[in-house]
Amino acid sequence: MYHRGARHREALGHAQHALALYRSTHHRAGQAGALNDVGWCLTELGEHEEALVHCDQALRLHRELDTATARPRRGTASATPTTTSDTTPRR
Repeated sequence: MYHRGARHREALGHAQHALALYRSTHHRAGQAGALNDVGWCLTELGEHEEALVHCDQALRLHRELDTATARPRRGTASATPTTTSDTTPRR
């Protein structure tokens, strides 16, 4: 059991380091992934409340990023013109 816990503690350190690097470069997608990684490591270590905080932050950030980059689905109206590579003449 010690070995397993030691590996999760080591993984947590790496995830926290990655999070710090992503934050320092303002890489929001990287931050979201690293927050999730930190949360999962904390879960494995039994630190559930702290894990929940990190996973909740990751989820909120993923949702923000998804909203910011979302494209309209086929069949929905869009104010942004789209281009097509279809060169078939229209009849």
